[in-house]
Amino acid sequence: MTASELLRKRVEASTQAQVARELGVSKTTVSQLLGGKYGASPAKLEARVMALYGGQSGLFICKHTGVEVTPLECASTYERAVAVGSRVPGNPITLRQYHACRRCEIRK
Repeated sequence: MTASELLRKRVEASTQAQVARELGVSKTTVSQLLGGKYGASPAKLEARVMALYGGQSGLFICKHTGVEVTPLECASTYERAVAVGSRVPGNPITLRQYHACRRCEIRK
């Protein structure tokens, strides 16, 4: 299954807004990708779509925690880690999650 087919299937199962949040892009970007009107090279986003939605079960293994997560859980963890960032030097778990999310190939 191609990245565009996976993206379309995921949007049909939820909403463009949720898919945009999971991918870390705007709703407009998702709409443009679906319509074939995305102006930039879609290779990076297609790779992210395949990484998030390409698995058979809809889950994938977080490289940092080693736990199976859904794309929405991954997006939530990423958003929380970036929001907190390195501003919590007293919490090593949050700091490690922040650095791991910043290095994650899915989120780049």
